[in-house]
Amino acid sequence: MLQVWNFEPGHTTAHFRIRHMMVTWVRGSFTNITGTIKWDEDNPKNSRISTVIDVNTLYTGQKDRDHHLLSADFFDAANYPKIEFSSEKFLQQSENDFEVIGDLVMRGVTKPVKLMMHRIGKWATPYWVGNQNKGPVWRTGIVGHTIINRHDFSVSWNDKLDRGGIVASNDAHLTLDIEALLQT
Repeated sequence: MLQVWNFEPGHTTAHFRIRHMMVTWVRGSFTNITGTIKWDEDNPKNSRISTVIDVNTLYTGQKDRDHHLLSADFFDAANYPKIEFSSEKFLQQSENDFEVIGDLVMRGVTKPVKLMMHRIGKWATPYWVGNQNKGPVWRTGIVGHTIINRHDFSVSWNDKLDRGGIVASNDAHLTLDIEALLQT
């Protein structure tokens, strides 16, 4: 049976990390993420996920860096305010682990990516609206991870360091932490 789960934007985040100056990681996150999972409990290969990330919610903890990352050197948020992902295939690896193949759209470039997803579980929980509990509602938690070459998506600013190093690594590690509510 196909169930529709809607992301709860206040409890769903996307994170990234890239190597900085060859020695450490710079980490950042995005909030205000919307999306839907169409989950087929009986036949997970029929499941689908789609999500939209608001690029302008980028936060790394350092205002000048955030400003630079939102500029045309990196995300070019003025021209490309969204990052999107839509799945094409769900391949079950174990009871709660899936290889999800789909299209990632960033800076106007669409490329296929493989997202490794783990379904943490589902639970009936309270659902507060103001001071009133409108629950119970069903929630599910999912975490997905992939590594992309950021240059494939035209996120290509960089600078060279002496001895062959670079300021920002080519590989970007992306993680999507999802909390979704069952649509009734």
